[in-house]
Amino acid sequence: MKKERTRASSGSSAISSNPASSEHHGKLVKTTGDGFIAIFDSPVEAVRCSIVIQQNLVGRNASLPKHHWIEYRIGVNLGDVIIETDDIYGDGVNIATRLEALPIPARCTSPAAFTSR
Repeated sequence: MKKERTRASSGSSAISSNPASSEHHGKLVKTTGDGFIAIFDSPVEAVRCSIVIQQNLVGRNASLPKHHWIEYRIGVNLGDVIIETDDIYGDGVNIATRLEALPIPARCTSPAAFTSR
């Protein structure tokens, strides 16, 4: 039962249907349990999408007790990737994954995306 509640509240299924990705010219590549990987036409759109996702979670969490909150850490990177049918690889993905681990929840880390503007 706990696993079902966690899966239902994890948010990864909400992201796949989240209009923010398509509104920001993004494509969901894959989900990874409690996370996901998406690609965007530009780093600016990736950062805008991450802001929308974080703002949506703030609204969702406002009406819930803290122990039911979902808080995402988002890493955005501009780099070379290898795109396959159902996955994505390369330094760009590896760096974004490491960046995602750095910020505190409800924050986004994106040094390359911000400096590329």
